[in-house]
Amino acid sequence: MATSLLELLELVDKAKSQEERGELLKNNQTDHLENLLWYTFHPDVKFLLPKGKPPFNAGAEDPSSTMLYQQIRKLRYFVDGPGGEAFCVGRNINSVKRETMYIQMLEGVTPREAEFLVNIKAKDLGVKGLTYQLVVETFPHLLPPLQKEVLKEEPKEKKKQKKSSNI
Repeated sequence: MATSLLELLELVDKAKSQEERGELLKNNQTDHLENLLWYTFHPDVKFLLPKGKPPFNAGAEDPSSTMLYQQIRKLRYFVDGPGGEAFCVGRNINSVKRETMYIQMLEGVTPREAEFLVNIKAKDLGVKGLTYQLVVETFPHLLPPLQKEVLKEEPKEKKKQKKSSNI
């Protein structure tokens, strides 16, 4: 029997090492999992929704619910980012309509599923050890490689230039 996304994320959270987490992700790879990780970790994906948790009334808890799979496909209506307007269609929707659609989506799933959807928007699933680096190592095609922080070196150079120009 296939592991649901919520069950998989719970297993990843409980894993003892990054290797074990990576293996769990690889062994349970699906388009839905990759989409969830892409929306959560891709640096160019921007949610066009207000920050924080919106007011909503979640549905009843159902351990066998699979509504999260269907909702992940709808996230494209709430973002701007790679893939252009054909994929990330959020900019084409009025902000009030977009926010209403998001609240309706959250109300159509279980409380646990709604929590994960809110966490995706916050770009932090709250899963121990599930990091950008792990996702890049596990699914190298999914995200751009991590950029070295060159910016930290630049201010030092500028400070040196300023000091030398003052002499």
